[in-house]
This record gives sequence, structure tokens and C-alpha cells, in this order.
Amino acid sequence: MRAAKTSIIPVVALVVALLVCRLIVLLMAGRPDNAGIDLLMQITNVLVWPLAWLDATQPVYGSRFERGTLTIIVVTLIGLRLYMRRSPKS
Repeated sequence: MRAAKTSIIPVVALVVALLVCRLIVLLMAGRPDNAGIDLLMQITNVLVWPLAWLDATQPVYGSRFERGTLTIIVVTLIGLRLYMRRSPKS
């Protein structure tokens, strides 16, 4: 169980890092025609799709704050914390 516990941390950290990058890029009005930003958006669209309805009224271009992305970041971190507390220590 210890190996599974330590192997999930980098995966969750990568997911959260990608979501934080998405949030910052959208707050800074990143242009979707940029190849790097487009790649980031395509990768993270899968992660934020379940809560896309929260941001249905957001503009397509310009600065925007995605509440769904922030919600997924918070829920992921809370879930990781609960997983770490629930797992037996060895």
C-alpha cells in the first residue's frame, strides 16, 4: 500500500499543476491560437468537462475566471488529503 500511496502523489501533483496553469493562462487572457496554450487547453478540457456548466456564460476570448477549474483543483486537493489520512501508515 505504501508504494501505491507514494505513486499517486506525483500524478495528482501533475493534474493540479496543469489545472493551475490553465487557470492562470485564462486569467491572463491567453490566446487560444497559440500552440502551447491550445495544447494545454486540449489536455485540461477532459479534466474540467464535468463542471463546464459552471462557466457556460464566460466569454470565449479575453480574461476569464473559470469557477469549474478552481472547484476541481480544490476537490482534488481535499480528496488527496483524505486519501493520505485514510491510508494506513507503515
